[in-house]
Amino acid sequence: MRFLICFFLLLMIACGNGTEEKIIQEKPKATGEYFDYMNKGNTAFAEKHLAEKNQEALTAFENAYTIQKDDPTLYEKLIRCYYYSAMYHGEQKTKEERIRLLATGKQYGIEGLKLNPQMKQAIEAEKSWDEIASLARRSDVPAMYWLGICWGRWGEIKGITTVAFDIGKVKTLMTKVLELDDSYGSGGADRFFGVFYMEIPNGSPEKAREHFEKAIQLSPDFLQNYILFAQYYCVKKEEQDLFVEMCKEILAREKTLNLAPQDWKIDNDDALRKAKIWITEDYQDEVF
Repeated sequence: MRFLICFFLLLMIACGNGTEEKIIQEKPKATGEYFDYMNKGNTAFAEKHLAEKNQEALTAFENAYTIQKDDPTLYEKLIRCYYYSAMYHGEQKTKEERIRLLATGKQYGIEGLKLNPQMKQAIEAEKSWDEIASLARRSDVPAMYWLGICWGRWGEIKGITTVAFDIGKVKTLMTKVLELDDSYGSGGADRFFGVFYMEIPNGSPEKAREHFEKAIQLSPDFLQNYILFAQYYCVKKEEQDLFVEMCKEILAREKTLNLAPQDWKIDNDDALRKAKIWITEDYQDEVF
């Protein structure tokens, strides 16, 4: 069952018609109060690597949600705040608290997909996720990607049975993300499938390596691409030299991390911390 637990450590849209036009016409106009909350949330979100700032952003975005519910950017930010609260700032939280946070992020992901009228109709009709995902547009990718990430982590923490039941649904979402925008999440869907093909029974290390290398090609300064390549592929394939190479790639970028997008700081700091430990002989003696 190990693959089911590890699988989610990453855990990484139909054209207009008459119905869609009517919905767009009926959208409420954003108010000054809404923009005030969004501006406050975005300012705090820029420092989401700090737990208190992530919570400040989450509160502001929740307040914005009470005013207006038709902004795709709002859903993306809400999902991410809940994910970061559970996974990056969750050390002092109970299992139940983390499950609740991820479940809320998952629900906002589903609500975000409902901004697409055809997906809304399919979700409310309880169609299969294969059918729902087939209706996705490129603009649905952020909600779909983060829904998949939250869903995977939620299942992982909740337990084996839940993970086993939901693997196919999350894979479906990530497959569609890969099709529509493989660059989203700094190669997020490729990272996901890199782990996927290393962890499933009778997987494919060759496909896993292709996905990890594609993620690095898409986003060479996003350091989680290297750390997951090292953690999943290199360790399992016992390729210690490549493992060290991945760690060195991360460490070589330490002095220029300030040039990377601020949005990556929470992920890059985590990868850098791990690389400094993993490069040591003591650590490598434990895993190889």
